[in-house]
Amino acid sequence: MHAGGTLRGNFAFAKSALPNVYADCARAESYMASDPRSACFYSRRAVEHLVAHLYDVLGLEVPYKSDLAAKTNDPAFKAVAGNTIGAKLTLLRKLGNVAVHEEKPILPHASLQALKDLHHVVVWAVFHYSPEPEAAPTEVAFDPKLAAQSAPLTRGEVTQLAQKFGAQDAAHAADLEAKDQLLAAHEGQIAAAQADRRGPGGEHPTRRP
Repeated sequence: MHAGGTLRGNFAFAKSALPNVYADCARAESYMASDPRSACFYSRRAVEHLVAHLYDVLGLEVPYKSDLAAKTNDPAFKAVAGNTIGAKLTLLRKLGNVAVHEEKPILPHASLQALKDLHHVVVWAVFHYSPEPEAAPTEVAFDPKLAAQSAPLTRGEVTQLAQKFGAQDAAHAADLEAKDQLLAAHEGQIAAAQADRRGPGGEHPTRRP
Protein backbone atom coordinates (compact mmCIF):
# COMPACT_ATOMS: atom_id res chain seq x y z
CA MET A 1 0.00 0.00 0.00
CA HIS A 2 1.48 3.36 -0.95
CA ALA A 3 0.84 6.87 0.36
CA GLY A 4 -2.81 7.72 -0.13
CA GLY A 5 -4.05 4.27 0.90
CA THR A 6 -4.28 2.67 -2.57
CA LEU A 7 -3.39 -1.01 -2.75
CA ARG A 8 -0.40 -1.84 -4.89
CA GLY A 9 0.76 -5.17 -6.21
CA ASN A 10 -0.13 -7.54 -8.98
CA PHE A 11 -3.02 -9.08 -7.06
CA ALA A 12 -4.68 -5.90 -5.75
CA PHE A 13 -7.56 -6.47 -8.18
CA ALA A 14 -8.57 -9.58 -6.20
CA LYS A 15 -8.75 -7.80 -2.82
CA SER A 16 -12.54 -7.41 -2.87
CA ALA A 17 -13.39 -9.85 -5.68
CA LEU A 18 -11.79 -12.90 -4.00
CA PRO A 19 -10.64 -11.79 -0.54
CA ASN A 20 -9.87 -15.30 0.72
CA VAL A 21 -7.60 -15.90 -2.24
CA TYR A 22 -6.07 -12.42 -2.21
CA ALA A 23 -4.43 -12.72 1.21
CA ASP A 24 -2.18 -15.62 0.21
CA CYS A 25 -1.54 -14.19 -3.25
CA ALA A 26 -0.26 -10.97 -1.72
CA ARG A 27 1.91 -12.88 0.74
CA ALA A 28 3.32 -15.08 -2.05
CA GLU A 29 4.12 -12.01 -4.12
CA SER A 30 5.88 -10.31 -1.24
CA TYR A 31 8.25 -13.29 -0.88
CA MET A 32 9.02 -13.66 -4.60
CA ALA A 33 12.56 -12.27 -4.54
CA SER A 34 13.52 -12.46 -0.87
CA ASP A 35 12.33 -16.02 -0.16
CA PRO A 36 11.35 -18.08 -3.24
CA ARG A 37 10.49 -21.11 -1.11
CA SER A 38 7.91 -19.15 0.88
CA ALA A 39 6.53 -17.68 -2.33
CA CYS A 40 5.84 -21.21 -3.56
CA PHE A 41 4.26 -22.19 -0.21
CA TYR A 42 1.79 -19.35 -0.34
CA SER A 43 1.13 -19.75 -4.07
CA ARG A 44 -0.06 -23.27 -3.39
CA ARG A 45 -2.18 -22.18 -0.46
CA ALA A 46 -3.77 -19.49 -2.64
CA VAL A 47 -4.62 -22.20 -5.17
CA GLU A 48 -6.28 -24.28 -2.45
CA HIS A 49 -8.53 -21.36 -1.54
CA LEU A 50 -9.23 -20.64 -5.20
CA VAL A 51 -10.19 -24.21 -6.03
CA ALA A 52 -12.46 -24.35 -2.99
CA HIS A 53 -14.13 -21.14 -4.19
CA LEU A 54 -14.66 -22.58 -7.66
CA TYR A 55 -16.22 -25.76 -6.28
CA ASP A 56 -18.58 -23.60 -4.24
CA VAL A 57 -19.73 -21.19 -6.95
CA LEU A 58 -20.00 -23.92 -9.58
CA GLY A 59 -21.87 -26.27 -7.28
CA LEU A 60 -19.48 -29.12 -8.02
CA GLU A 61 -19.60 -32.24 -5.90
CA VAL A 62 -16.45 -32.54 -3.81
CA PRO A 63 -14.60 -35.81 -4.55
CA TYR A 64 -14.43 -38.55 -1.93
CA LYS A 65 -10.81 -37.50 -1.35
CA SER A 66 -11.08 -33.75 -0.93
CA ASP A 67 -7.40 -32.84 -1.19
CA LEU A 68 -6.14 -30.43 -3.83
CA ALA A 69 -4.84 -33.11 -6.20
CA ALA A 70 -8.17 -34.94 -6.20
CA LYS A 71 -10.17 -31.75 -6.70
CA THR A 72 -8.11 -30.47 -9.63
CA ASN A 73 -8.12 -33.90 -11.31
CA ASP A 74 -11.85 -34.45 -10.94
CA PRO A 75 -13.41 -34.72 -14.44
CA ALA A 76 -16.17 -32.19 -13.68
CA PHE A 77 -13.64 -29.62 -12.50
CA LYS A 78 -11.29 -30.27 -15.43
CA ALA A 79 -14.16 -29.72 -17.84
CA VAL A 80 -14.63 -26.22 -16.40
CA ALA A 81 -10.97 -25.27 -15.94
CA GLY A 82 -9.74 -26.49 -19.30
CA ASN A 83 -6.24 -27.64 -20.17
CA THR A 84 -4.34 -24.38 -19.70
CA ILE A 85 -5.73 -23.47 -16.28
CA GLY A 86 -5.62 -27.09 -15.16
CA ALA A 87 -1.95 -27.40 -16.11
CA LYS A 88 -1.06 -24.22 -14.21
CA LEU A 89 -2.91 -25.39 -11.11
CA THR A 90 -1.06 -28.71 -11.24
CA LEU A 91 2.31 -27.02 -11.64
CA LEU A 92 1.61 -24.70 -8.70
CA ARG A 93 0.58 -27.65 -6.53
CA LYS A 94 3.66 -29.67 -7.44
CA LEU A 95 6.04 -26.73 -7.01
CA GLY A 96 4.53 -26.14 -3.58
CA ASN A 97 5.22 -29.80 -2.76
CA VAL A 98 8.84 -29.47 -3.83
CA ALA A 99 9.26 -26.34 -1.75
CA VAL A 100 7.87 -28.09 1.31
CA HIS A 101 9.40 -31.56 1.03
CA GLU A 102 12.79 -31.04 -0.60
CA GLU A 103 15.76 -29.26 0.89
CA LYS A 104 17.33 -28.19 -2.38
CA PRO A 105 17.19 -24.43 -2.99
CA ILE A 106 14.19 -22.97 -4.80
CA LEU A 107 15.64 -20.61 -7.39
CA PRO A 108 14.19 -17.13 -8.00
CA HIS A 109 13.11 -18.00 -11.54
CA ALA A 110 10.92 -20.79 -10.12
CA SER A 111 9.07 -18.45 -7.76
CA LEU A 112 8.73 -15.90 -10.56
CA GLN A 113 7.12 -18.50 -12.82
CA ALA A 114 4.86 -19.59 -9.97
CA LEU A 115 3.68 -16.03 -9.45
CA LYS A 116 3.11 -15.55 -13.18
CA ASP A 117 1.00 -18.72 -13.32
CA LEU A 118 -0.87 -17.77 -10.15
CA HIS A 119 -1.63 -14.33 -11.58
CA HIS A 120 -2.96 -15.87 -14.79
CA VAL A 121 -5.22 -18.26 -12.86
CA VAL A 122 -6.56 -15.60 -10.50
CA VAL A 123 -7.29 -13.18 -13.35
CA TRP A 124 -9.24 -15.96 -15.08
CA ALA A 125 -11.17 -16.80 -11.92
CA VAL A 126 -12.02 -13.19 -11.10
CA PHE A 127 -13.21 -12.57 -14.66
CA HIS A 128 -15.34 -15.70 -14.92
CA TYR A 129 -16.30 -16.67 -11.36
CA SER A 130 -16.37 -13.64 -9.08
CA PRO A 131 -18.92 -10.90 -8.34
CA GLU A 132 -16.53 -8.32 -9.85
CA PRO A 133 -15.49 -9.54 -13.31
CA GLU A 134 -14.72 -5.98 -14.38
CA ALA A 135 -11.87 -5.92 -11.84
CA ALA A 136 -9.87 -8.57 -13.72
CA PRO A 137 -6.89 -7.02 -15.57
CA THR A 138 -7.21 -9.35 -18.54
CA GLU A 139 -4.76 -7.37 -20.67
CA VAL A 140 -2.09 -6.94 -17.98
CA ALA A 141 0.70 -9.44 -17.32
CA PHE A 142 2.38 -10.05 -13.97
CA ASP A 143 4.94 -7.32 -13.25
CA PRO A 144 7.90 -8.42 -11.08
CA LYS A 145 8.66 -4.79 -10.23
CA LEU A 146 5.47 -4.58 -8.16
CA ALA A 147 6.49 -7.48 -5.94
CA ALA A 148 6.89 -6.32 -2.36
CA GLN A 149 9.34 -7.43 0.32
CA SER A 150 8.39 -9.10 3.57
CA ALA A 151 9.64 -11.42 6.30
CA PRO A 152 10.14 -15.14 5.62
CA LEU A 153 7.93 -17.86 7.03
CA THR A 154 8.46 -18.88 10.64
CA ARG A 155 9.75 -22.38 11.36
CA GLY A 156 6.35 -23.27 12.81
CA GLU A 157 4.55 -22.23 9.62
CA VAL A 158 6.93 -24.31 7.50
CA THR A 159 6.34 -27.37 9.69
CA GLN A 160 2.55 -27.00 9.55
CA LEU A 161 2.54 -26.66 5.77
CA ALA A 162 4.85 -29.65 5.34
CA GLN A 163 2.62 -31.83 7.51
CA LYS A 164 -0.54 -30.70 5.73
CA PHE A 165 0.75 -31.18 2.19
CA GLY A 166 2.43 -34.48 3.06
CA ALA A 167 -0.76 -35.91 4.54
CA GLN A 168 -2.84 -34.77 1.56
CA ASP A 169 -0.49 -36.24 -1.02
CA ALA A 170 -0.12 -39.52 0.89
CA ALA A 171 -3.90 -39.86 1.09
CA HIS A 172 -4.27 -39.19 -2.63
CA ALA A 173 -1.59 -41.77 -3.48
CA ALA A 174 -3.25 -44.35 -1.21
CA ASP A 175 -6.61 -43.73 -2.87
CA LEU A 176 -5.13 -44.27 -6.34
CA GLU A 177 -3.45 -47.50 -5.18
CA ALA A 178 -6.73 -48.77 -3.70
CA LYS A 179 -8.51 -48.08 -6.98
CA ASP A 180 -5.79 -49.97 -8.89
CA GLN A 181 -6.18 -52.95 -6.55
CA LEU A 182 -9.95 -52.98 -7.00
CA LEU A 183 -9.54 -52.86 -10.76
CA ALA A 184 -7.03 -55.71 -10.70
CA ALA A 185 -9.35 -57.81 -8.52
CA HIS A 186 -12.28 -57.13 -10.85
CA GLU A 187 -10.23 -58.11 -13.90
CA GLY A 188 -9.19 -61.32 -12.09
CA GLN A 189 -12.82 -62.19 -11.41
CA ILE A 190 -13.71 -61.65 -15.06
CA ALA A 191 -10.81 -63.86 -16.17
CA ALA A 192 -11.85 -66.59 -13.73
CA ALA A 193 -15.45 -66.45 -14.93
CA GLN A 194 -14.33 -66.73 -18.55
CA ALA A 195 -12.14 -69.72 -17.69
CA ASP A 196 -15.08 -71.45 -15.97
CA ARG A 197 -17.24 -70.95 -19.06
CA ARG A 198 -14.60 -72.55 -21.28
CA GLY A 199 -14.53 -75.74 -19.20
CA PRO A 200 -11.70 -78.33 -19.03
CA GLY A 201 -9.00 -77.94 -21.63
CA GLY A 202 -9.85 -74.34 -22.31
CA GLU A 203 -12.61 -75.16 -24.77
CA HIS A 204 -16.07 -73.71 -24.54
CA PRO A 205 -18.49 -76.51 -23.49
CA THR A 206 -20.80 -77.72 -26.26
CA ARG A 207 -24.51 -78.01 -25.70
CA ARG A 208 -25.77 -81.59 -25.97
CA PRO A 209 -28.74 -82.19 -28.25
